[in-house]
Amino acid sequence: MCRLLLFLLCAGAWAQSDPNPLQILERVANKYKNLDSFVMIGAATRPVSPDGVAQVKVQRAYISRRLVPDDAPLPFIDAAARYKDDPEPAFLIFREIADRVAGAKLLRGETAILGGRSRPCDVLSVHYQDKARNSAGEPVVYWIERETGTVWKLQFSERRASDVWQWTVTLDTSSENEPPPSWAMVPAKMVTKENTHLIGRDAPEITGRTLDGSLFTLSKLRGKVVVLDFWATHCGYCSEEMADLEHLKASFAGQGVEIVGINEEDPERAKRWLAERRRTLPVVFIAPETGFKAYAVDSLPTTLIIDREGKVIRHWIEFASGAKIRRVIETLTAR
Repeated sequence: MCRLLLFLLCAGAWAQSDPNPLQILERVANKYKNLDSFVMIGAATRPVSPDGVAQVKVQRAYISRRLVPDDAPLPFIDAAARYKDDPEPAFLIFREIADRVAGAKLLRGETAILGGRSRPCDVLSVHYQDKARNSAGEPVVYWIERETGTVWKLQFSERRASDVWQWTVTLDTSSENEPPPSWAMVPAKMVTKENTHLIGRDAPEITGRTLDGSLFTLSKLRGKVVVLDFWATHCGYCSEEMADLEHLKASFAGQGVEIVGINEEDPERAKRWLAERRRTLPVVFIAPETGFKAYAVDSLPTTLIIDREGKVIRHWIEFASGAKIRRVIETLTAR
């Protein structure tokens, strides 16, 4: 009931769209963060030489953990097949549309035929700080439906080797808070990779400050099973993996298990990110180019499990499900 009321209140707010572009982006982000599910289907096109147009299908879904069975491999399901000719997926994570904005401008109001009908939209141009959405140094342009805050169209550029690809993504379907389609429950293209470089070695030292400013030293946790979650605010999957880790931390309370998030960004930015997503995992802020470099973290989230002797037991790259992490912790705590 509370979620439905929130949705209705937000829908009413869109009817009086604020002309401030940053506020529009914040409202869009909050809308998508509060959805239990959404499905986007459409097409992405880009010009190719000499006079052609390349087109790929866009088919993406988000399902919150409230709608996913506990034994499902992933609570965040991105069902878009990732091939080398697909657009960069970071552009289509609308929950993060207001993150790391360097500048935003309201270009115009425009009524466009989108999703099969006429929709009054605010057209915004947005520059981002993060490399994933700014590799070509050009802004992203969004068509945001004024009444609902739904993003129906976007244009962006991304650098591929010596080329710049200019994409236009137009959605035909955008559904929200509905049961997920069957294809969205089969994340065949999302495979957690494992790095074996550090397995069996002493875990590199990490020092930093906790959320309350206390000093943290990893080696002082020797004698406990430790899970390290390397994350960042621009990481689309980090919030969902963190939710799994919070459940694990509660279930292993009092059993000599420590689960800690590791972040090297500006603490104030990270704290806002945590508050917006209601994440409660203990977090340690470290100096850039220290812990991430020591653990060869080049993709997020990255998760490591360290045994009581301080040896690295598992090192997963990208999303690791709670069930996978639980099995390893249970084995280590049973010894």
